[in-house]
Amino acid sequence: MDPNTIPPALAALAAFPKLRDQVGRSVAAQARRIAERQAHYIARPALLKSLDDRIRAIGGGLIALEGAPGSGATALLCHLAATRPYAFWLPEDDTGEGVAALYAQLLALHRLPIALVPPAVDRDATALEQLLAEEPTWVDFGREIIPGAIKGHKVQAHLFNGYWEDIGTISAFYRANLDLTSKIPKFNLFDAEAPVFTRARYLPPSKIEESQIRDSIISDGCIITGAGITNSVVGLRSRISKGVLIDSSFLMGADYYQTIEEMRADLQAEVPRVGIGEGTVISRAIVDKNARIGSAVRLLNEARLNEADGENGSYFIRDGIIIVPKNAVIKDGTVV
Repeated sequence: MDPNTIPPALAALAAFPKLRDQVGRSVAAQARRIAERQAHYIARPALLKSLDDRIRAIGGGLIALEGAPGSGATALLCHLAATRPYAFWLPEDDTGEGVAALYAQLLALHRLPIALVPPAVDRDATALEQLLAEEPTWVDFGREIIPGAIKGHKVQAHLFNGYWEDIGTISAFYRANLDLTSKIPKFNLFDAEAPVFTRARYLPPSKIEESQIRDSIISDGCIITGAGITNSVVGLRSRISKGVLIDSSFLMGADYYQTIEEMRADLQAEVPRVGIGEGTVISRAIVDKNARIGSAVRLLNEARLNEADGENGSYFIRDGIIIVPKNAVIKDGTVV
């Protein structure tokens, strides 16, 4: 491959000189990097075919290439940019114009209406900062930020007909996640025409012993022993002990596995290990990552409270749903 070949995305910008001039510094820096790295590229036909097949299957989207220093990820990205009609972005060379340069490439490659010029990113960010400075309590885009922006700023809408749910409240977030356990959910993870490619965590398959699981989703790397799980989403690395009953709940799982030594230390300190202890019952709850829920705990909201705060922030109740925060500890025998 000739290292002086102009990448298709940059070549397309030649037809839009004004657009090219707006992002000239970034384009020049990106072109230099691609020319330099082409000399270090090692051909990998099988890998390239796999990438091309994946991109065709997706039909569009964002590709992020990651790798340890010296792995060749940058050289591969530069080769793709030099040989494929893809808009690209090398963060280390964006000279403060990376996002605008990315938009410019997309406009030129697809010859979109020039009215869709790269957005003034700095201006828009400043406007948002001003809005939040004026109203620091605003947290919801739909109810507060967008209506506020319409009053004093230029706001544009994008027509979107795909899946979307407003999860601005605890109850809405809860319903959206549990809907995934429906026979035909609103957002289908198994749609062949819109495949979902998850982050590769290289976890072992889940291990399930002497358990009954119905209408639920179990993520990778879980250890479930003698439990009953109904209409629930169980997140990665979840450890669920014997006699546990879980109904209509969203368990986010854990960020790590504990070692045997760590679990022994927890036992000596009388602290529940990460996961769900024996004989615990959970219903209508959201359990965040790394929560330590002890044995014989009952998270049922039997008093039917709509809102409550647990001791030391160990749990909360909002919209009648129990919430166990990230890294929270709930001691053995706790009843909510």
